[in-house]
Amino acid sequence: MRLHPVATGKRSVAELVASREFTIMPVEYKRGHRKISDCDRYQVVAQAMALEEMYGAEISRAAVFYWEERKREYVEVDAELRDRVTDVSRRMHEAYRSGRTPAAKRTGSCRACSMEDMCMPGRIKADVTDYLKTLFDEEIA
Repeated sequence: MRLHPVATGKRSVAELVASREFTIMPVEYKRGHRKISDCDRYQVVAQAMALEEMYGAEISRAAVFYWEERKREYVEVDAELRDRVTDVSRRMHEAYRSGRTPAAKRTGSCRACSMEDMCMPGRIKADVTDYLKTLFDEEIA
């Protein structure tokens, strides 16, 4: 299943690893420490899947480098992680097509997120009509 992007980004690095032949290994660089959740692993597996599609390659390993720990976490790009990334991507595309933004859930992780200023999980409620009225100073139907 080929999905079209609704957002774009840049991968940190794609390394060419030499053995008998060259293989591609995506490496994502993060400023902080490892997370309890799988979000970083999902991100680097999604990058591996995109690189496979772009180059017709097969990628079985990726890595996340955590700057504060100065260590890499190697990630096996296996069927389970691929299925999870595909499911998350499918749900994201369904939300996009529906035209409805899911309600944000504020967690302790929000403070470290680069999207916090746009997401504003503590300010915007599920119904954004009043917020939009203040932005556009007009009646919203």
